[in-house]
Amino acid sequence: MVKNAESAKKPEEKKPAEEKVAEKPPVKKLKAKLPESKKPGEKKPEPPKPVGKAAEKFIKKKLPRPPKKKKPKFRRSEGWRYTRIKERWRSSRGIDSKMRLKRKGHMPILSIGYRTPRRWRELHPSGFEEVLIYNPDDLKTIDSKKQAARIAHTVGARKRIEILEEARKRELLVLNPRGVKIVEPKEPEKTSS
Repeated sequence: MVKNAESAKKPEEKKPAEEKVAEKPPVKKLKAKLPESKKPGEKKPEPPKPVGKAAEKFIKKKLPRPPKKKKPKFRRSEGWRYTRIKERWRSSRGIDSKMRLKRKGHMPILSIGYRTPRRWRELHPSGFEEVLIYNPDDLKTIDSKKQAARIAHTVGARKRIEILEEARKRELLVLNPRGVKIVEPKEPEKTSS
């Protein structure tokens, strides 16, 4: 009892200040989210180069498109074995053909399941519908949110330049802007005679 009384009478002594170490908060391990283009094993199709600064908006606005499934190379049965048979696709018709019966280890054959979904059929890899352009007036019919222009191969250099200038004004995406060589006219040399 005496010990308890003595300890009760003594005021609590202050301990010397210990160096306070800053405690670190617990580290949470978070999985780093990579951008979609940086995920391993995935490659997105590169969009076409835009015409000028005005068309750069299209790269950001492009429609979402599912990644392309890799299709096998469909080859004709026995085409790799005999030189007289070409490898281009022909359906196998033999009654005992292992390829026709879709046996394991044999070449794949065409089927409807390999078809592109209807929504993405006949679209450019950038996600836009292609519209063939023959003159600058054709650009008026293009919807800039869904369609992109492709200059026809029969269009000459002079008209191609006009189409590209009009596309820049209207902020339209041109899928094949290259192929124009601007040649400056040569000044006639003055001969001193």
